[in-house]
Amino acid sequence: MEPSKKKLNQFTLANNCPECYAQDAMILTFYQKRVKNSIYEKVSKQTGHSILCQKCKQTIYPVKWTEDIERVYNFYLKTLTPEPSLKLTKLGLFLIIFIVLLIAGLLIFWPQQAVNLQ
Repeated sequence: MEPSKKKLNQFTLANNCPECYAQDAMILTFYQKRVKNSIYEKVSKQTGHSILCQKCKQTIYPVKWTEDIERVYNFYLKTLTPEPSLKLTKLGLFLIIFIVLLIAGLLIFWPQQAVNLQ
């Protein structure tokens, strides 16, 4: 499965856009990478970010950031608490229970068959 993004937080920045110079139009979004398949869903601890200007509809890359934008970004980055997680789906839970029961059954019945053969 292809990884997707889980949105952590979204903030409206009061800074001017470096492209169109609009004020209060930029949105800073923090996200985490999420991998989901039929057995489990995993959210990583690593965070990503994007800044989008709502007026000119352009993504503002770090090369074009002003000192003010960088200062606000660092402030909001410190407030984040990314929580990694691993959740099993129903199929994953069923497979683990099945494997545990299979191993337990083999450990219980295998020695009894060896005793009966002697």
